[in-house]
Amino acid sequence: MKIIILVFALMRLALYAWAQADMEIARDTVYGVSDTGKALTMIVVEQKDGKDFKPACIAIHGGAWMGGSANDFMGQASFMARQGFKVFNIDYRLLPEAKMHQQIADCRTAVRHVRANAKHYGIDPNRIIAMGHSAGGHLACMLAVLRPGVWEGAGLKDVSSQIQGVVNWCGPEELVKYYTPDSQFTDLFKGLAEDPEGDPIRELEKMSPITYVRRGMCPILSIHGGRDDIVPAVQGTDFHKRLDALGVRNKLVILPEEDHGLGVHPEDTIKLVEEFSRDFMENKGLFAPAVPAKKD
Repeated sequence: MKIIILVFALMRLALYAWAQADMEIARDTVYGVSDTGKALTMIVVEQKDGKDFKPACIAIHGGAWMGGSANDFMGQASFMARQGFKVFNIDYRLLPEAKMHQQIADCRTAVRHVRANAKHYGIDPNRIIAMGHSAGGHLACMLAVLRPGVWEGAGLKDVSSQIQGVVNWCGPEELVKYYTPDSQFTDLFKGLAEDPEGDPIRELEKMSPITYVRRGMCPILSIHGGRDDIVPAVQGTDFHKRLDALGVRNKLVILPEEDHGLGVHPEDTIKLVEEFSRDFMENKGLFAPAVPAKKD
Protein backbone atom coordinates (compact mmCIF):
# COMPACT_ATOMS: atom_id res chain seq x y z
CA MET A 1 0.00 0.00 0.00
CA LYS A 2 2.91 2.37 0.68
CA ILE A 3 3.94 1.98 -2.97
CA ILE A 4 0.50 3.14 -4.16
CA ILE A 5 0.62 6.23 -1.97
CA LEU A 6 4.20 6.98 -3.05
CA VAL A 7 3.26 6.81 -6.74
CA PHE A 8 0.38 9.16 -6.08
CA ALA A 9 2.67 11.57 -4.23
CA LEU A 10 5.09 11.63 -7.16
CA MET A 11 2.21 12.33 -9.53
CA ARG A 12 1.18 15.19 -7.28
CA LEU A 13 4.66 16.72 -7.42
CA ALA A 14 4.77 16.45 -11.20
CA LEU A 15 1.56 18.43 -11.60
CA TYR A 16 1.74 20.80 -8.63
CA ALA A 17 3.28 23.56 -10.71
CA TRP A 18 -0.07 23.91 -12.45
CA ALA A 19 -1.84 24.83 -9.28
CA GLN A 20 -1.35 28.45 -8.28
CA ALA A 21 -1.02 31.84 -9.98
CA ASP A 22 -4.06 32.02 -12.26
CA MET A 23 -6.38 30.13 -9.91
CA GLU A 24 -8.95 31.33 -7.42
CA ILE A 25 -8.80 28.84 -4.53
CA ALA A 26 -11.20 28.50 -1.58
CA ARG A 27 -10.01 25.98 1.00
CA ASP A 28 -11.92 24.27 3.83
CA THR A 29 -15.30 24.72 2.14
CA VAL A 30 -17.85 22.47 3.88
CA TYR A 31 -19.94 20.34 1.54
CA GLY A 32 -21.75 18.20 4.08
CA VAL A 33 -21.78 16.29 7.32
CA SER A 34 -21.20 12.55 7.40
CA ASP A 35 -23.49 10.01 9.03
CA THR A 36 -21.08 10.09 11.99
CA GLY A 37 -21.30 13.87 12.32
CA LYS A 38 -17.95 14.72 10.72
CA ALA A 39 -17.72 17.90 8.62
CA LEU A 40 -16.77 17.08 5.03
CA THR A 41 -14.65 19.69 3.28
CA MET A 42 -13.31 20.49 -0.18
CA ILE A 43 -11.07 22.92 -2.01
CA VAL A 44 -12.91 24.92 -4.66
CA VAL A 45 -10.68 25.76 -7.64
CA GLU A 46 -11.53 28.07 -10.51
CA GLN A 47 -9.53 29.83 -13.18
CA LYS A 48 -9.59 33.61 -12.93
CA ASP A 49 -11.26 34.15 -16.30
CA GLY A 50 -14.39 36.08 -15.29
CA LYS A 51 -16.74 33.41 -16.64
CA ASP A 52 -19.86 32.21 -14.85
CA PHE A 53 -22.30 29.29 -15.13
CA LYS A 54 -19.45 26.87 -15.72
CA PRO A 55 -19.82 23.11 -15.75
CA ALA A 56 -18.61 21.51 -12.52
CA CYS A 57 -16.01 18.82 -11.90
CA ILE A 58 -15.89 16.74 -8.70
CA ALA A 59 -12.19 15.89 -8.27
CA ILE A 60 -11.46 12.78 -6.19
CA HIS A 61 -7.92 12.05 -5.01
CA GLY A 62 -6.38 8.59 -4.87
CA GLY A 63 -4.42 6.81 -2.16
CA ALA A 64 -5.76 3.23 -1.92
CA TRP A 65 -8.92 4.42 -0.12
CA MET A 66 -6.81 4.96 3.01
CA GLY A 67 -4.46 7.84 2.21
CA GLY A 68 -4.08 11.03 0.24
CA SER A 69 -5.96 14.31 0.44
CA ALA A 70 -7.52 17.00 -1.72
CA ASN A 71 -4.36 19.04 -1.26
CA ASP A 72 -2.42 16.23 -2.97
CA PHE A 73 -4.72 16.57 -5.98
CA MET A 74 -4.36 20.31 -6.57
CA GLY A 75 -2.29 19.89 -9.73
CA GLN A 76 -4.98 17.77 -11.38
CA ALA A 77 -7.77 20.00 -10.05
CA SER A 78 -6.09 23.09 -11.49
CA PHE A 79 -5.60 21.32 -14.80
CA MET A 80 -9.35 20.63 -14.98
CA ALA A 81 -10.08 24.24 -14.04
CA ARG A 82 -8.04 25.28 -17.07
CA GLN A 83 -10.33 23.17 -19.22
CA GLY A 84 -13.23 25.42 -18.21
CA PHE A 85 -14.65 23.60 -15.18
CA LYS A 86 -15.24 24.94 -11.71
CA VAL A 87 -13.57 22.21 -9.70
CA PHE A 88 -14.68 20.87 -6.33
CA ASN A 89 -11.65 18.99 -5.03
CA ILE A 90 -13.03 16.90 -2.20
CA ASP A 91 -11.70 15.27 0.92
CA TYR A 92 -13.65 12.19 1.92
CA ARG A 93 -13.39 9.80 4.83
CA LEU A 94 -10.75 7.09 4.54
CA LEU A 95 -9.89 3.76 6.09
CA PRO A 96 -9.98 2.87 8.91
CA GLU A 97 -12.62 5.52 9.67
CA ALA A 98 -14.82 4.74 6.67
CA LYS A 99 -15.63 1.65 4.64
CA MET A 100 -16.15 1.76 0.89
CA HIS A 101 -19.88 2.47 0.98
CA GLN A 102 -19.27 5.40 3.33
CA GLN A 103 -16.60 6.83 1.05
CA ILE A 104 -19.03 6.57 -1.87
CA ALA A 105 -21.68 8.28 0.26
CA ASP A 106 -19.33 11.20 0.88
CA CYS A 107 -18.73 11.57 -2.87
CA ARG A 108 -22.46 11.49 -3.61
CA THR A 109 -23.03 14.03 -0.86
CA ALA A 110 -20.55 16.33 -2.61
CA VAL A 111 -22.43 16.06 -5.92
CA ARG A 112 -25.76 16.86 -4.26
CA HIS A 113 -24.28 19.81 -2.37
CA VAL A 114 -22.76 21.33 -5.50
CA ARG A 115 -25.98 20.84 -7.49
CA ALA A 116 -28.18 22.23 -4.70
CA ASN A 117 -25.94 25.30 -4.43
CA ALA A 118 -25.39 25.83 -8.15
CA LYS A 119 -26.45 29.48 -8.04
CA HIS A 120 -24.10 30.23 -5.16
CA TYR A 121 -21.15 28.55 -6.91
CA GLY A 122 -22.01 29.90 -10.36
CA ILE A 123 -22.18 26.48 -12.03
CA ASP A 124 -24.58 24.67 -14.34
CA PRO A 125 -26.38 22.06 -12.17
CA ASN A 126 -27.07 19.90 -15.21
CA ARG A 127 -23.41 19.61 -16.24
CA ILE A 128 -21.38 17.91 -13.51
CA ILE A 129 -18.60 15.41 -14.16
CA ALA A 130 -16.33 13.46 -11.83
CA MET A 131 -12.61 12.90 -12.25
CA GLY A 132 -10.25 10.82 -10.17
CA HIS A 133 -6.98 8.90 -10.08
CA SER A 134 -6.58 5.33 -8.79
CA ALA A 135 -8.97 4.91 -5.83
CA GLY A 136 -10.44 8.28 -6.82
CA GLY A 137 -11.04 7.00 -10.35
CA HIS A 138 -12.85 4.01 -8.90
CA LEU A 139 -15.06 6.30 -6.80
CA ALA A 140 -15.74 8.50 -9.84
CA CYS A 141 -16.92 5.41 -11.73
CA MET A 142 -19.14 4.43 -8.82
CA LEU A 143 -20.81 7.85 -9.04
CA ALA A 144 -21.63 7.07 -12.66
CA VAL A 145 -22.93 3.54 -12.29
CA LEU A 146 -24.98 3.63 -9.08
CA ARG A 147 -28.70 4.24 -9.31
CA PRO A 148 -30.35 6.93 -7.17
CA GLY A 149 -30.90 5.93 -3.56
CA VAL A 150 -27.87 3.66 -3.16
CA TRP A 151 -25.28 4.78 -0.59
CA GLU A 152 -26.41 8.38 -0.90
CA GLY A 153 -25.10 9.75 2.38
CA ALA A 154 -26.73 12.35 4.60
CA GLY A 155 -28.74 15.44 3.70
CA LEU A 156 -30.38 16.92 0.58
CA LYS A 157 -32.17 13.68 -0.24
CA ASP A 158 -34.39 15.45 -2.78
CA VAL A 159 -31.37 16.53 -4.87
CA SER A 160 -29.96 14.22 -7.54
CA SER A 161 -26.44 12.80 -7.20
CA GLN A 162 -26.33 11.71 -10.85
CA ILE A 163 -23.39 12.97 -12.93
CA GLN A 164 -22.91 13.60 -16.63
CA GLY A 165 -19.41 12.28 -17.31
CA VAL A 166 -16.34 10.57 -15.82
CA VAL A 167 -12.60 10.78 -16.34
CA ASN A 168 -11.02 7.73 -14.74
CA TRP A 169 -7.22 7.75 -14.43
CA CYS A 170 -6.08 4.22 -13.54
CA GLY A 171 -9.02 3.49 -11.28
CA PRO A 172 -10.01 -0.20 -10.85
CA GLU A 173 -13.37 -1.12 -12.34
CA GLU A 174 -13.55 -4.82 -11.40
CA LEU A 175 -12.15 -5.55 -7.96
CA VAL A 176 -12.88 -9.28 -8.20
CA LYS A 177 -9.89 -9.54 -10.53
CA TYR A 178 -7.70 -8.85 -7.50
CA TYR A 179 -9.01 -11.83 -5.58
CA THR A 180 -6.83 -14.72 -4.55
CA PRO A 181 -6.84 -16.14 -1.02
CA ASP A 182 -3.25 -14.97 -0.45
CA SER A 183 -3.51 -11.61 -2.27
CA GLN A 184 -1.58 -8.67 -0.81
CA PHE A 185 -4.87 -6.76 -1.05
CA THR A 186 -6.93 -9.17 1.08
CA ASP A 187 -6.76 -7.13 4.30
CA LEU A 188 -7.41 -3.87 2.45
CA PHE A 189 -10.59 -5.12 0.78
CA LYS A 190 -11.77 -6.84 3.95
CA GLY A 191 -11.44 -3.50 5.74
CA LEU A 192 -13.41 -1.75 2.99
CA ALA A 193 -16.18 -4.36 2.80
CA GLU A 194 -19.65 -3.52 4.06
CA ASP A 195 -19.71 -7.01 5.61
CA PRO A 196 -16.09 -7.99 6.46
CA GLU A 197 -17.16 -11.51 7.42
CA GLY A 198 -19.25 -12.02 4.29
CA ASP A 199 -18.31 -13.90 1.14
CA PRO A 200 -15.22 -12.08 -0.19
CA ILE A 201 -16.21 -12.45 -3.84
CA ARG A 202 -19.66 -11.02 -3.19
CA GLU A 203 -18.19 -8.12 -1.20
CA LEU A 204 -15.76 -7.31 -4.03
CA GLU A 205 -18.63 -7.42 -6.51
CA LYS A 206 -20.61 -4.97 -4.36
CA MET A 207 -17.67 -2.54 -4.46
CA SER A 208 -17.02 -2.87 -8.22
CA PRO A 209 -18.30 -0.45 -10.88
CA ILE A 210 -18.77 -3.30 -13.38
CA THR A 211 -21.49 -4.80 -11.18
CA TYR A 212 -23.80 -1.81 -11.65
CA VAL A 213 -23.37 -1.00 -15.36
CA ARG A 214 -26.75 -0.07 -16.86
CA ARG A 215 -28.29 1.64 -19.84
CA GLY A 216 -28.59 5.40 -19.68
CA MET A 217 -25.33 5.98 -17.82
CA CYS A 218 -23.13 8.97 -18.54
CA PRO A 219 -20.08 8.68 -20.83
CA ILE A 220 -16.85 7.38 -19.27
CA LEU A 221 -13.24 7.87 -20.34
CA SER A 222 -10.81 5.42 -18.72
CA ILE A 223 -7.06 5.79 -19.12
CA HIS A 224 -4.84 2.91 -18.02
CA GLY A 225 -1.12 2.27 -18.18
CA GLY A 226 0.06 -0.84 -20.02
CA ARG A 227 2.84 -1.28 -17.43
CA ASP A 228 0.70 -0.51 -14.38
CA ASP A 229 1.29 -3.29 -11.84
CA ILE A 230 -0.96 -1.69 -9.20
CA VAL A 231 -4.14 -1.35 -11.27
CA PRO A 232 -3.43 -3.54 -14.34
CA ALA A 233 -5.04 -2.39 -17.58
CA VAL A 234 -7.07 -5.61 -17.66
CA GLN A 235 -9.19 -3.99 -14.94
CA GLY A 236 -10.86 -1.89 -17.61
CA THR A 237 -11.33 -4.31 -20.49
CA ASP A 238 -14.45 -6.22 -19.41
CA PHE A 239 -15.95 -3.06 -17.88
CA HIS A 240 -15.78 -1.21 -21.18
CA LYS A 241 -17.00 -4.26 -23.11
CA ARG A 242 -20.07 -4.26 -20.90
CA LEU A 243 -20.56 -0.54 -21.48
CA ASP A 244 -20.37 -1.20 -25.22
CA ALA A 245 -22.90 -4.03 -24.98
CA LEU A 246 -25.41 -1.75 -23.27
CA GLY A 247 -24.86 1.17 -25.62
CA VAL A 248 -23.17 3.39 -23.04
CA ARG A 249 -20.80 5.88 -24.63
CA ASN A 250 -17.27 5.23 -23.47
CA LYS A 251 -13.61 5.21 -24.38
CA LEU A 252 -10.88 2.98 -22.98
CA VAL A 253 -7.31 4.02 -23.69
CA ILE A 254 -4.36 1.83 -22.66
CA LEU A 255 -1.08 3.72 -22.93
CA PRO A 256 1.48 0.93 -23.43
CA GLU A 257 4.51 2.57 -21.80
CA GLU A 258 2.73 4.08 -18.80
CA ASP A 259 2.73 2.87 -15.20
CA HIS A 260 0.29 3.82 -12.44
CA GLY A 261 1.42 7.45 -12.33
CA LEU A 262 0.85 8.07 -16.06
CA GLY A 263 4.01 10.13 -15.97
CA VAL A 264 6.21 8.58 -18.67
CA HIS A 265 4.56 10.55 -21.47
CA PRO A 266 2.18 12.89 -19.60
CA GLU A 267 1.38 14.77 -22.80
CA ASP A 268 -0.63 11.73 -23.97
CA THR A 269 -2.86 11.79 -20.90
CA ILE A 270 -3.19 15.58 -21.09
CA LYS A 271 -4.29 15.39 -24.72
CA LEU A 272 -6.93 12.76 -23.95
CA VAL A 273 -8.43 14.73 -21.06
CA GLU A 274 -8.34 17.98 -23.03
CA GLU A 275 -10.25 16.28 -25.85
CA PHE A 276 -12.79 14.79 -23.42
CA SER A 277 -13.29 18.19 -21.78
CA ARG A 278 -13.64 20.00 -25.10
CA ASP A 279 -16.20 17.47 -26.32
CA PHE A 280 -18.15 17.86 -23.07
CA MET A 281 -18.17 21.64 -23.44
CA GLU A 282 -19.18 21.53 -27.11
CA ASN A 283 -21.51 18.49 -27.09
CA LYS A 284 -19.29 16.54 -29.46
CA GLY A 285 -17.73 13.09 -29.50
CA LEU A 286 -18.97 11.03 -26.56
CA PHE A 287 -21.39 13.86 -25.76
CA ALA A 288 -22.84 14.44 -29.23
CA PRO A 289 -26.66 14.46 -29.29
CA ALA A 290 -28.13 11.10 -30.18
CA VAL A 291 -29.33 10.84 -33.74
CA PRO A 292 -32.84 9.35 -33.94
CA ALA A 293 -33.01 6.10 -35.87
CA LYS A 294 -34.52 6.46 -39.32
CA LYS A 295 -37.91 4.89 -39.81
CA ASP A 296 -38.46 2.61 -42.80
